[in-house]
Amino acid sequence: SLRSVFGVGDRHLDFICASRQSEPGLGSPLAHLDLIMSLDDCTLTYFGGTGRGEVLRLALARLGVQWTDERLDFKDWQAAKSSAPWGSLPTLKLADGQVLAQTKALLRLIGKKGGFYPADELLAFRTDELIDAVEDLSNTVRLTGAKLEGAEKEAARMVSAEAGGEIYLAIHKIDAFIGLHGTDGFAVGSALTTADFALFTTLSSIAGCTYDGVPLTVLDPFPRIHAVRKMVASLPTTIAWYAGRGDAKSKFELFFESAKDIVL
Repeated sequence: SLRSVFGVGDRHLDFICASRQSEPGLGSPLAHLDLIMSLDDCTLTYFGGTGRGEVLRLALARLGVQWTDERLDFKDWQAAKSSAPWGSLPTLKLADGQVLAQTKALLRLIGKKGGFYPADELLAFRTDELIDAVEDLSNTVRLTGAKLEGAEKEAARMVSAEAGGEIYLAIHKIDAFIGLHGTDGFAVGSALTTADFALFTTLSSIAGCTYDGVPLTVLDPFPRIHAVRKMVASLPTTIAWYAGRGDAKSKFELFFESAKDIVL
């Protein structure tokens, strides 16, 4: 019961309920103590590509619940946009109809449900810290050469990805972070975390020609990053996920999948 879970006496719990009942607009007195929200039969909605949705697909595959992978065509997005809480994708619709949004918040929720978001506060901080750093790297790559066109943009990214360039140095910091805070192919600590999925999808996207001008070899100087990518790609749930995609796999998904064959 809630009384035993929270270690409070009857009179104390009754006081909490009575005091909440006197506060209009706050709903059920103990609604904030919901311990059993389920992700069973949820629906993840994103576009057909990998993008920001792939990290959640792999995390949900790891979680092991029944869920629906809804992929929107861009032509259908405007009609569906009003139903997205923040006017963007991905979203996660629960079985009871509630719609949740924002990629990092969703990833954290799935990780907590699946036991791959750390309970230890410092490890949880390091996990979030690395996910933010990976997002910063993605923005750095995207903005490099942003005001240039065609071959000039590609050349700017190529130079930035070389030793000493801004992209190279950002990747180097991530690799060094893993050296300090991870071990044995795990980016943070000694077990799977949401940071591993975030690093896998984002760094694989950067290396897999999502951004024109970034060479396929951009990650070769960074063995720790390769080790994390290989570990995530080698998870039975990841292997099964990509196998299940069959002929629908894009060239990007094929590149993601191939990380299991990285030679360290």
